[in-house]
Amino acid sequence: MELMPVKPLDHYDDVYDFLKPGWVPPPQGLIGRVSRWFKT
Repeated sequence: MELMPVKPLDHYDDVYDFLKPGWVPPPQGLIGRVSRWFKT
């Protein structure tokens, strides 16, 4: 019995935004939290 080939899935590449190069943390405070809700 042969093993099945395994390759990474594209939609699992970027799990965390903060691991991407050039990531800047979101602004702190109430304005930053509210703007994150409307960003998506």
